[in-house]
Amino acid sequence: MLSTQKGIFAILIGALTSLIGTIFQFILMYLLISSYGPKFNGFVKNTIAIVAFLGSVEGALGSLTVIFLLKPLLQKDYIRANEILNTTKHQYRIAGIIGIFLLLGISLAYSSYTYIFEKDFLVTVNGVAEKYALWKMMIIVALIGSKNLIGLFWTACYENLMQADQNNHIRRLVMMICDLVAYSIIFYAISVTIDPLFIFLIFLMYSLMKGVLVYLFVRLNYPWIRIMKQKDNMQLVKKSNIIVFKNIGETLIINLDAIVVAILLGLNISSTLSLYMTIAVGVRSIMLILINSFREFFAAWTAKNGRINWDTYIKFETYAFMIGAFLFINQFILSPYFVTALYAPQIGVDFSGWTAQELAIFNDIFYYPTFSLLIAISSVFIILGEPANVLIYAKGNYQKVAMPIFYLGIANVVISVIVAIISRFAFNDYKSALYGILIITCIVTFIRFVYLWVYNWMYLTYNSSFKGVFRNWMILLVPIIIAILVNYLFINVSYNPNNIYDENFQYQWGWNILLSIFFGLIVTSIMLILINSILWAPRSVKGIILRLPIIHRIWLKKQEKARKIRKSKFEDDFINLTEPTDPYQEMWEREEALVKSHITNLEIDVGPSGEDEIYVLKG
Repeated sequence: MLSTQKGIFAILIGALTSLIGTIFQFILMYLLISSYGPKFNGFVKNTIAIVAFLGSVEGALGSLTVIFLLKPLLQKDYIRANEILNTTKHQYRIAGIIGIFLLLGISLAYSSYTYIFEKDFLVTVNGVAEKYALWKMMIIVALIGSKNLIGLFWTACYENLMQADQNNHIRRLVMMICDLVAYSIIFYAISVTIDPLFIFLIFLMYSLMKGVLVYLFVRLNYPWIRIMKQKDNMQLVKKSNIIVFKNIGETLIINLDAIVVAILLGLNISSTLSLYMTIAVGVRSIMLILINSFREFFAAWTAKNGRINWDTYIKFETYAFMIGAFLFINQFILSPYFVTALYAPQIGVDFSGWTAQELAIFNDIFYYPTFSLLIAISSVFIILGEPANVLIYAKGNYQKVAMPIFYLGIANVVISVIVAIISRFAFNDYKSALYGILIITCIVTFIRFVYLWVYNWMYLTYNSSFKGVFRNWMILLVPIIIAILVNYLFINVSYNPNNIYDENFQYQWGWNILLSIFFGLIVTSIMLILINSILWAPRSVKGIILRLPIIHRIWLKKQEKARKIRKSKFEDDFINLTEPTDPYQEMWEREEALVKSHITNLEIDVGPSGEDEIYVLKG
């Protein structure tokens, strides 16, 4: 069960799944804008951001279930594992019922708000722009929200079991297959310009298909599962009810900007913002998977061996800081080129109905680097907080950090809404409202990172010190400073995204220029980060590189060859070489052997026979 190879494979599968999902989102937005107009795209993307809050109805049950299952799976205690699964399934059903009522409320509230306040909310169907019906809008919101709610009633507990047994890569493969099928049908349906209501009915098919595949995998690989109606593990229930606050706080911190913009600044701005955020969130999700795919590995490791040493953790943090630097450079510099090349013609074809302030925000998002800078900073702080989150997950200490994160999320809501309302209604300045929200998000994500890091330093690692902290910050800050200077002083001046199209949105650049910028920047950023990291932490970077799948296999073969050479060298001197052993592994193997021998030799005494001798102990 405990396998770094599985962890690395899960990273590759997770990154590939997120990459494919991001590409599907690009295509979906392109087709929605082309077929139904930018406002409908804004409505759909805002709905996705709002219904993300429904993920908190489970009360962090999934994360806790994975943690609770680790030890029973290690010890092959299937009675205990079944008890946890039964409790989880019962709680998921309750969460699903609550989620349905919340989804109905969101469908009514957001659809009514859009229908009333967006007077010119027109949807183009078969070339005819028409006012879209309120009941259709409500059904679309409900269908989008139901994509993940259906699983709560059926296979959510099985997905937790797959994660606990380090089979999360299989789960992600299932999701990728379902995405391929579902989005292929959606793209075809949009291309024939049918009513968008029928397009989102496909989300129901996605949920059912994923449920069937997960159920079949679990039934074939875990025959010991016995699902019954009782719930026996009240500790799991109580802890999940506490940790729900952490989930809400995280969602408020990460997704709030899109929601506030959607409600206070209108669908034109929110649609434009959603184009950029799809790219930003997609890249950030891929980077997060490169870090949090180690969650199950660390959880299994700590369940078996105890607390993690600071020296080990700081190497993991070095890896995360390298990922953060790579994310910042490419998101800060490349995102405007992607957004402009893919979506500027679709939105810019018809600016009728756009105000001067909306056009100014459009130009800021598409053509100027300051907006990208703020988004990249907040993304980096989210990435930097993930190693501490992984360790909190591994130790099962969610309940200790739940309320502080929740309060931080509430503070983010209150301050962002106040700033947006003052800028929007008191000064009638949309740009100040947008940038105010982004700056507050940067500050809040930084505070979240500092809090999680300090908590981890104080309670979750032993022999904690400040060793390696300065070098990690240098690994992060040096590439960031170089990227900011190069972008503002050279790239944005010589190759501004505004020059990709002319005034009529006809291509001025060839794809060779865009591809040269794209691949050139990625290769340059990787080389810069590697060189800088080797200068500051050569041993840690060497360890990271040696853990890469192909390189690790080559290194293992060389180590095995060197070991055989050393062994043959000393054989003539009658020296026996023995491999080092892991005392914890020996302990587990010895315990399993004792349990098996006890079961094999177990005899049931049905009562004394006539030949039995009775002995009396005296003294």
